[in-house]
Amino acid sequence: MELRLIARYLFIILTVCVIGTASSQASQAPASIVISLRPLQLITQEIVGEHVAQYLLPLSSEHAHSYSIKFSQLQALQSSRLLIWLGPEFEHYLDKPLAAMSPAVRDFSLLERAEQLHRQSTSGDQTHIWLDPLYIRSLVPVLTETLANEFPEHRAAFGQAGDAFVEALHDLHQRTVERLKPYRGMGVISDHGGLEVFLHRYGLRHTGSLQTANHGSLSLQRARSLREEIRLGNAACVAVSKQQEHDVHTGLASLRLFDGQEIQIAELDWFGDDAVSYEMLISELANALANCLASGEE
Repeated sequence: MELRLIARYLFIILTVCVIGTASSQASQAPASIVISLRPLQLITQEIVGEHVAQYLLPLSSEHAHSYSIKFSQLQALQSSRLLIWLGPEFEHYLDKPLAAMSPAVRDFSLLERAEQLHRQSTSGDQTHIWLDPLYIRSLVPVLTETLANEFPEHRAAFGQAGDAFVEALHDLHQRTVERLKPYRGMGVISDHGGLEVFLHRYGLRHTGSLQTANHGSLSLQRARSLREEIRLGNAACVAVSKQQEHDVHTGLASLRLFDGQEIQIAELDWFGDDAVSYEMLISELANALANCLASGEE
């Protein structure tokens, strides 16, 4: 009986020690960066490499604008040293949780920094700035400095990686210019106005969108207008996201608007779900559009 009692006490003591050690190790775990969207993770990864742990909010393009954030994700945000996101204009679901957190979470908003750097008024949807390599190139030094300030032990590594990324983005832009140069001036209908950022940068015309500005469905009048644009030869390609945000708006129901018309369809991974690098995201986007436009010329 006494032996059993002693064994039980020893087991309890051992369990407490193990839990205590695990808690201590958890509290000493390296602070992470929380990132809201996959394209921003691809950009950040080019700078931080394997030096800093990252936590990507598990969103797809389906929930890019609205999402019910989970408790575990709130914990990750509160314990992180930096949030990298586009900003409340895009990730509305983060606005209230961030405002309620104490202490406040430090953040880097790409849209806010882009506005500070450029301060220019442009038409169309300007929230999808990850689709413009030159915009990202202008933001990389600022993002690199922010990361270096948060993790000073990696300042040299971040600086070197940031400089290399700036050069790589210049090369990526030049390759994309050459890839799409034969199709300059050609029109593209998209399933979302956000693609206009990319189209405008590379000299393509955004003929129209299959969604309204607030992601609503098209009116009959607007649908007829898009069909007329195709009939007149003002659009050679319809570009849709592989992750189509709302099937009722951007899926087959929308594409049936063009039944009976000769128009090419391009499926784009513009949220980078299948990309392993930012360079891959942009290159595959350019290739898909180029192939679609080339077929439209035939």
